[in-house]
Amino acid sequence: MGKIRLVPIGRIAKPLGLRGEVCLEPHADFPFVFASLERIYLQFERRRPKPYAVLSHRVHKGRDVLLLHGIEGRDAAESIRGREVLARARDLPEPDDAVLLRQDLPGCRVELEDGAWVGEVLEVQDNRAQDVWVILGPQGQEILFPVCEAFVLDVDLERRVVVIRPPEGLLDLYLHNGDDTR
Repeated sequence: MGKIRLVPIGRIAKPLGLRGEVCLEPHADFPFVFASLERIYLQFERRRPKPYAVLSHRVHKGRDVLLLHGIEGRDAAESIRGREVLARARDLPEPDDAVLLRQDLPGCRVELEDGAWVGEVLEVQDNRAQDVWVILGPQGQEILFPVCEAFVLDVDLERRVVVIRPPEGLLDLYLHNGDDTR
């Protein structure tokens, strides 16, 4: 039997109600994926991820809500608050379904629309509201780039190139060479 490849897809946010349901904070690259999963895994400190069957899924006030087998009542739901949620890679949509996997982005070259080089993706941070890419800029500076549809024009994982259209002035904050003209 081969090793199961698990991918982080979110975090348990908080309990909801008294039955043991939990609200989820999905990672930005996995919106709505919970509706299709029959099993998830929760990461506990210094232990292997533990599988849980998904008994039900619903959306409440824009958030995914799951009821998991073995999590009965509010106290049990509270005990898993903040746990990282993982899924088997084979249970997730194919990458050509526009799902970006966090571990695939580091090392990608970042360019502007005109092909100008901005830097290289170092890591992807989960900022709860949205992902943030940490980009290593041309002078070795870290550029924090908010990930959203309006700013990310193309991701070509085959070529390892990301094309962005940053909000006006964002790159100036990081690429300023230190000359103060005040």
